[in-house]
Amino acid sequence: MALDLQRSLKSLLLPALLLLAVYLLQQPLSEQLLPLDKTLARLPYALFITGMAFALLFRHSREFFNLLILLLTVLVLDIAVWSAAPNPQSALIHALLCLLAPVNLVVNDLWRERGILNRYGLQRTAVIASQVLLAFWIVHNPPGELAESLAFTPLPIVVASPVPALAQLAILICSIVLLVYVFTHPTLLQGTLFITFVALVLALHQVEAPVMAQLYLLSGGLLILLALLFNIRQLAYYDELTGLPSRRSLRQTLLSQGSRYSLAMVDVDHFKKLNDTYGHDVGDQVLKMLATHLRRIKGGKAFRYGGEEFTLVFPGKLADEAQAPLEQLRETIASTPFKVRHKSRPAKRPENPQPKSDPPELSISVSIGVADTTLADDPQSIMKRADQALYQGKKKGRNRVVVAG
Repeated sequence: MALDLQRSLKSLLLPALLLLAVYLLQQPLSEQLLPLDKTLARLPYALFITGMAFALLFRHSREFFNLLILLLTVLVLDIAVWSAAPNPQSALIHALLCLLAPVNLVVNDLWRERGILNRYGLQRTAVIASQVLLAFWIVHNPPGELAESLAFTPLPIVVASPVPALAQLAILICSIVLLVYVFTHPTLLQGTLFITFVALVLALHQVEAPVMAQLYLLSGGLLILLALLFNIRQLAYYDELTGLPSRRSLRQTLLSQGSRYSLAMVDVDHFKKLNDTYGHDVGDQVLKMLATHLRRIKGGKAFRYGGEEFTLVFPGKLADEAQAPLEQLRETIASTPFKVRHKSRPAKRPENPQPKSDPPELSISVSIGVADTTLADDPQSIMKRADQALYQGKKKGRNRVVVAG
């Protein structure tokens, strides 16, 4: 619980700091950016379209449609609210935008990631397009009581703002839902989407100051783009199951090492038998547990090499210096019992339920081979020598550290 709270706060911290900086500096920023008003007006379109292209390329549907919502927001404001030609319905258009844009952002955030160029993506597009058409019809055929309806709210306090009262209530509900979602799904992307929601609300509040509204919308789009790029990097360089750096990251790390380092290959003993007996879900649990131990090793950095194999790199240390922490790692893993979790309960309660037995405890062990730069010059040769030492340990009975000679 405490770890999830820490992750949630971390996911909010960086995007919140950027938005806070824009908020605190809004007065000097607006004065500096005022001469660039026409240039600034084009930047949101360029940024949102660029972000949508990245999201489309890497199949991030949530970010794609969030950027589309921001793009439509600035487009409507430009055409109907900030246009040089006065629009008699500009207040109504802004009121509808205040109600629809935040709600769509939240609904899109909660919508499952299912793709863009498929029927699910078409459904999302159809939902957004139908709202645009409905808003267009309402603007040209406004019901007489619509303005009064938008001004109604059961809230005892209404903030003085161009945002109508009903939209304020919707924004309050949406912010609570989003915040709960962030704390139950603590990722940088979710934290960024919440701060983007805040930026959108601030932009709608600053509708009478177009430069600041554009700056807030730009901030929201920039946050989504940066979080998207960060997530793409994570997928490319980190293993999804264990959270450890992947083989690609290992390759780059080895290229940056100096002339003195050691490399250890770690392999789970009898892993195939464990998978065959208890299933791949239990195997995945074992790999996650091992990753936790590997992260704590002193003086080394852990990587997921593939399958049940891991790699440890010890910068500036030869094999004899790395042997002690490796032995400690091996002993810790071997002495830590691993409990197999119970499978999911059946959908229907059995007529004669049997008493639950304690989950079985497994003894997990690893074999480790280690080599260093005194044996070879290039990383591939060192890794090969460490791998050979690893299989020597397997032949000698497993659960041991073998130093390549």
